Amino acid sequence: MNDDPMKIALKAKIANWFVPGDLYDTYVIPAGTPLFKSFRKPLTEWAYTPVQAPAYFGFNEETSRIYGYVFSYITQKSHVLLAIDSRKTMDYLSQLIKDEEVKRALNSSFGYNSRGQVRNSVGPNDWKVVQFLCDNGLPGYAANFMQEPIPGSFFHPECVICEPNVRLNDDAYNVDGYAGLATPKEFHRQISAELSKMSAPPRKRKERTNVEREFKPMTLNFGDDDDDDDDSPKLGGTRKRRRRQKKSRRQKKKFAKK
Repeated sequence: MNDDPMKIALKAKIANWFVPGDLYDTYVIPAGTPLFKSFRKPLTEWAYTPVQAPAYFGFNEETSRIYGYVFSYITQKSHVLLAIDSRKTMDYLSQLIKDEEVKRALNSSFGYNSRGQVRNSVGPNDWKVVQFLCDNGLPGYAANFMQEPIPGSFFHPECVICEPNVRLNDDAYNVDGYAGLATPKEFHRQISAELSKMSAPPRKRKERTNVEREFKPMTLNFGDDDDDDDDSPKLGGTRKRRRRQKKSRRQKKKFAKK
C-alpha cells in the first residue's frame, strides 16, 4: 500500500474526514461525495432502484470492483458515521453491546490483538454488527485502510450507512450506455466470467460404479484395536507387541514347568 499513489491519496482523503469525539470518534462524509457500490449480477439485469438501507459503499471504483460491476452514487447530505477503526469507538461499542453474540462478532470483525486492530471480514459477523448499529439508532460506520489477519495486507476503506441519502451519480459516470456505471469497459469480461463462476451450481460428485467400488483401495489401519488413550501415533502397535511378548513369556514358563 505504501507504494501505491492511488491508495495513499485515498487514505489521506478519508483521514481528513476523521473527527475525534468525547464518547466515540466519527468520519464526517460531506454532501456531494462520490460513493461506489457493487452490482453482483450481469449488466443485462441492471435496473436502477433506490438504494436499500442499510447499504455498504466503497470510496473509489478500484476497491469496489473486487465485488462486481461498480455504480457510483453521490451523497445528498452530510453523513456522520462511527469511526469503527478507532479504539475509542470500539471501547464505546463494547460497553454498549450487551448481547454476547454481537459482541463476539464485533471483536471478530474489528477487534484487537497483539498487532493492533485487525479487520477480519466474515459476512455473518459483519452483518450482526451492522444490524446492531442500525437497530439501535446509530448512523452506521466508516473505516480507513485496516490491517487484515495476513501481515502486510490491508482491507480497503468502506462505510455502511443505515439511512443513506444518495442518488445515482449519472452526471459523472456512464460506461457503455449504463448511466452511473463507473467500471471501465476493459474489466467487464473478467467480471462477467467471475460472476458466472460464482453463480454456477456446485458440481455433483460422480457416483462410483460397482466396478469402481470393487477395486477401491482398502484402508489399512496399523493402530490398536482397543480404545486405550495411552496409545500415541509414535507408539503405533507397541501395545500389541507387548501382549505377544507377555504371551510368549507365559508359554516359555509353561514349557519350563513341563
